[in-house]
Amino acid sequence: MILFLDPYFEQKPWAGNKLNTIYDCPNSTGEAWIVSGYNKKSSKIKSGKYNGQTLRHLWRKHPELFGDFNDKEFPLLIKIIDAKENLSVQVHPNDNYALEHHNSLGKFECWYFLNQNEAKSCIAGIDASKQIDVKNYLSNGILKDKLMACALGRARAPARLGALCSAPPPTATTIRLISTVRRSEEHTSELQSPMYLV
Repeated sequence: MILFLDPYFEQKPWAGNKLNTIYDCPNSTGEAWIVSGYNKKSSKIKSGKYNGQTLRHLWRKHPELFGDFNDKEFPLLIKIIDAKENLSVQVHPNDNYALEHHNSLGKFECWYFLNQNEAKSCIAGIDASKQIDVKNYLSNGILKDKLMACALGRARAPARLGALCSAPPPTATTIRLISTVRRSEEHTSELQSPMYLV
């Protein structure tokens, strides 16, 4: 059975206006969660037998529709993101940390650039092995120099049409004007200093 979904829309202060040209969504919509099983942020079935029900509800009440996959939470989150400003640097936990502190799994992300955009680069990593390293980078004002790209051997990965960037946990990530496909856990920490891409 194919399920057709209506997205959940998330308004953001950094939102562009491109999502309004695709969807009938509120102004300042920065994220369209096109496949989501999140509590209170779930996609909704838009036709057929399950019209109006959330993907989260179907996942829990009708596991046979998903091959009887044995997991409490829907394992995938797909977003289309439109940002007119640089996004903050975030640190995504690995499974061990997320299980200990959030009773959830870690977060694996990847981004696929859907169209030409204003993004200059994709950052997916930080040259630090300990939390104290990051604190020192912040206090010395050199964090920007320590961010790493998802492409090997380059300071930044180009954000071109068709580019793919992946970031397994734990990884510091940031990007502009992207479509995001990621594992469904929402536990993310933002670094306490704004980071701007160049």
